[in-house]
Amino acid sequence: MRRLHDRRRARPSPRLAVRDLGFAKLDHHRALRNGFPEVIFGEGKTTVQVVTIAERMAATGGNVLVTRLGPEAAEQLLVAVPGFEYDATARVAFRRTAAAEPTGRARSSSCRGTADLPVAEEAALSADVMGNRIERLYDVGVSGLHRLLERRDRLWTPQCSSSSPAWKARCRASSAASCTSP
Repeated sequence: MRRLHDRRRARPSPRLAVRDLGFAKLDHHRALRNGFPEVIFGEGKTTVQVVTIAERMAATGGNVLVTRLGPEAAEQLLVAVPGFEYDATARVAFRRTAAAEPTGRARSSSCRGTADLPVAEEAALSADVMGNRIERLYDVGVSGLHRLLERRDRLWTPQCSSSSPAWKARCRASSAASCTSP
């Protein structure tokens, strides 16, 4: 609540909040309103567009997150803007200039199998860059239910929320005698 009050009290000028690049409008005050800057969705953008947006956002001095970024565009981004890292599995590039304000929350990134790993890693890295603690639960689909049951204590702790409530219900149904309710 205090953070929200401090953000509202700052009340930056709306004239300076948005920068028009012709092909995109950057919301420079999103971090003031939401606690994290605007995220660049790389899919569908040209490499020049991604690099231009990332350069402008990096110039403000804050953290920058680019999702759904192909390897060719990532390679050019890493050369053009210092400080970026790229995770090829997640297709995410990020630049951390400061640790994000910790949210105090833990998040669970879960996937059924290895084919879902890129999306799960994208979610995990994005949440991590935004200041969340991450618990990764991978390859825990129907055929790997035993792998999910091995980690059920992590799913049901108050500090960790699963991305799939159906899995919690499935686990409770399959081993009701040994599972505890959240």
